[in-house]
Amino acid sequence: MRNISQSNLKCPKRPKLVSGFVVGLAALALSGCGLHSLHVQQSPLLKYFAPKSGHLAYLGVDGNIHIGDQGGHVIDVTKDGQVGSSATLSYGSPTWSSDGKQIVFTRFKVDSSANTQTATVLTANSEGKDLRTVFSSTSLAPFYFYWSPDDKEIGMLSQSLDSQSQGNIEMGIIPLTAKDPSAAYRVINSDAPFYWVWGPAGKEIIAHTQSGSAQDAPDYVRILPTAGRGGNVDQLKASLGAFDTPAIAADGKDVVIPIGSADASDLVVRNLTSGSQRMVAKALGSVSYDLSPDGKWLAFIDQANSKSSSSRVLHIVEVNNPKNSFTVKERPVFSFYWAPNSKEIAYVVPLQSKASIDSMFAHSNKLPYAQLQVVDVSKRDSWAVSQFPVTQGFLNSVPFNDQYQHSSTIWSPNSKYIVFSAYTAQGNPGVFVAGADGNIKPDLVGSGEFPTWSWH
Repeated sequence: MRNISQSNLKCPKRPKLVSGFVVGLAALALSGCGLHSLHVQQSPLLKYFAPKSGHLAYLGVDGNIHIGDQGGHVIDVTKDGQVGSSATLSYGSPTWSSDGKQIVFTRFKVDSSANTQTATVLTANSEGKDLRTVFSSTSLAPFYFYWSPDDKEIGMLSQSLDSQSQGNIEMGIIPLTAKDPSAAYRVINSDAPFYWVWGPAGKEIIAHTQSGSAQDAPDYVRILPTAGRGGNVDQLKASLGAFDTPAIAADGKDVVIPIGSADASDLVVRNLTSGSQRMVAKALGSVSYDLSPDGKWLAFIDQANSKSSSSRVLHIVEVNNPKNSFTVKERPVFSFYWAPNSKEIAYVVPLQSKASIDSMFAHSNKLPYAQLQVVDVSKRDSWAVSQFPVTQGFLNSVPFNDQYQHSSTIWSPNSKYIVFSAYTAQGNPGVFVAGADGNIKPDLVGSGEFPTWSWH
């Protein structure tokens, strides 16, 4: 039986939207990426005195879930994880609750004698204690979590392990107040890719999905009630452009969707109650986007040619004043991440020059490298934060950035630090924290991948 883990479970994505993406990240190089300021060597004691902001969670190279902070203090949430092809117990998908007080993660256990695999979903507090099983199944393999706004429920995407429908996607909700969580688990929909956001009240989900699993099945944007399958499903009727995840305003009144075709579309802000809408930007080809946390800005990457990553351009536009817009000069841009303060965006581009790679990172012609940039959306000023060799986990997550940034963040709650994974000089995946201002060299927190910062 194939052992399913964080490293080999990925949400299906239509090839027309990501063709050439990973190849481009590994192969393309840029010129003219100016540095905002030079990195300076800091005292090794500095991290112990820096104000702490929230908590980090990541999957260690030892196969266990860990919680830490930018000072290097690390807690082992689990200790029995295994790695390698013979592993029978593995963990993955650490995801923080909205209030930053809990994490949820998966445990996969293989019973070779019975030819079964059990997937368990667990939660723990920010100290790595109070472990609780909230879901268990031998027919589903969860790979994505997204907490409800009030943290009373967890939205979950799973792949079916059933031989008749293996690989099909199911969207469901785990209630955290039920005495028997597995029995209370509610299926929302199944048999199609899902890209979605919670409504602010947690009573509905706005999802971009298809009518079935077929590649050419029609696309829809639907408002799904979280009470479970069988409830009323509202549908936003429109000729949709090529995109994955919709965006929703903080007050829940408006959503952003592209209306048009796979070649070009208008990004419109649509009122969920009245149906009125207004255009805020035009996009070419496939597009991924998100609103700033305060809803004042819309950032999006469009890609005029789906077979090339060279056209991936990052645009930023003020929602209530669309004329106030600009594009960052670096391209292609592979992913972006809003800071909690809504003032900056971190984004990833190919490396400018290997000469800028710090000795703390691996140097190899066999590894893809990237450059992490930050832009101030009001000042339109951008700078480099770090240049590093990207890990496989990083490559796996970047193409789904438009979905994952709703449930996870690489930014510290105070918007001063950014976490990322990179190969260390010893060739191991490492979790690094860098100052968002680009002035101080990154610090190694621990050995692992899939780092995520708590929201608070």
